[in-house]
Amino acid sequence: MKLNVNEKGNIVLEEVFAGLSLKSEDGEEFGICMRDSGFEFQYGNELWQAKDGKVQKIGTAHTSIESVMEEMGHVPDGLRMDIILEGLQKGISVPITFEPTFEPKGRIIGDLFMDSEGYVSVKTGTTEYYGKKNPTEQDLKDAWEKLKIKFNNN
Repeated sequence: MKLNVNEKGNIVLEEVFAGLSLKSEDGEEFGICMRDSGFEFQYGNELWQAKDGKVQKIGTAHTSIESVMEEMGHVPDGLRMDIILEGLQKGISVPITFEPTFEPKGRIIGDLFMDSEGYVSVKTGTTEYYGKKNPTEQDLKDAWEKLKIKFNNN
């Protein structure tokens, strides 16, 4: 991240790929980060993208699988891939931690989501790990076991 001040005395941040949060005295938060092209921001549980002169909603942020199930009207019953897949298809983004079998090794924290073309991926502050297009419940189950995926309960 680069920090500068422009000629008007405004603070200018560049290369903000890890994200930045603004928090008011009453606890409201606004988060923003840069992508290779455009910006993503979150206000409340809504995720938005600003790119090419357009702003559009890209999903809903949740902090636990329970909140995903609650929004979809389901009662938690273990880890059900059908519920997770349904949530992804509805544009719900869920924070997770996983251990990749590829480089870089180690624990990675990011958001599990499905894009408009049906690809399930994980985004971190600077990287997007692309997954499978239109995965089945079994594909998700296999990935869960192989990558040791866990939900982040922040």
